[in-house]
Amino acid sequence: VTYESKLPQFRSMFKLFKTIESMEWKNRKEIEKYISSQMPDLTEFEIKFLLKPFIPEDESMDHNTIRKWQWKTNIDDMGKEMDNVVAFPVEENAKYKGPTYLLRGEYSKWVNKEGEKALRSRFPNVKITTINDAGHNLHIDQPDETIKYIAGALDDIDIDFAGSARGSVWDEILKKQLSGDSG
Repeated sequence: VTYESKLPQFRSMFKLFKTIESMEWKNRKEIEKYISSQMPDLTEFEIKFLLKPFIPEDESMDHNTIRKWQWKTNIDDMGKEMDNVVAFPVEENAKYKGPTYLLRGEYSKWVNKEGEKALRSRFPNVKITTINDAGHNLHIDQPDETIKYIAGALDDIDIDFAGSARGSVWDEILKKQLSGDSG
């Protein structure tokens, strides 16, 4: 599944990220307002999500003092590698036949029927689950359902390396640790 059609938007975002890094800001609200004016198609939630790793260089300063901010993530390298990330550069007929899970939000625009078909061609054993009343960021929209699904998927692939699959091995390990039984 590729998202090459989004490349212009992603490139614009990274250019904007570099611009805001070169400026000084009083607070996050001021930055969010600026981003919104430059990229009006982004929702308030998307802006807040994208700005999570953008922090003041000196957090001890008064929050109403103009100051420099910085990215906790390496946006330079992320921007340089965006073509590879978006293109998903693997062999055309590559397949993974192991357990694969896709969890998507009901309102997410990222995996439609065409994308699902492409996904199944590369991951023939994929299990696709849709979380109701959630968008692309379903871990925020429906955190309990997301955790429940991930826990179930992890239990589903749980392997006992002694030679037999027994379901929720991690639960057994945790119980032993909590009871003080190391054997």
